[in-house]
Amino acid sequence: MLAALEASKDFADVPIGSTDKRVTVVIEFATWCQPCKQELALLDDARGRHPHVRWLGVSYKPHEEYDNRGGAPQVAAFVAATPWLRVIPTDEPLYTALGSPPFIPMLWVFDANGVLVAKFSHQPPDASELESLFTRLGG
Repeated sequence: MLAALEASKDFADVPIGSTDKRVTVVIEFATWCQPCKQELALLDDARGRHPHVRWLGVSYKPHEEYDNRGGAPQVAAFVAATPWLRVIPTDEPLYTALGSPPFIPMLWVFDANGVLVAKFSHQPPDASELESLFTRLGG
């Protein structure tokens, strides 16, 4: 799954590529989603304490445009306002590689070897649990 993301490009059309960071966090979100906003705020708060983490976002068009709640202008504004999160526009093959998650937000945490070590579905994780995970993986 991480390899598929690393083979992708972000919204600026820049290849994601691999990293020397010890942890990669991936969040699938929609700009209108309240639990997504809570999870993104949690990650934003944690990032200053964890420089060993790479932050990636996934924007899947059908989730973003669900019930006419969002769209390309909202995603563009979000990307511009959130420079710490590299956002990947997700097509069907990449969405399938992610396991076709039916709900947002989804949060995946990978270690330095690209092994999935944690997955949180539909609700933001507990801040202390996430903090402990980042600390354990970061050394």
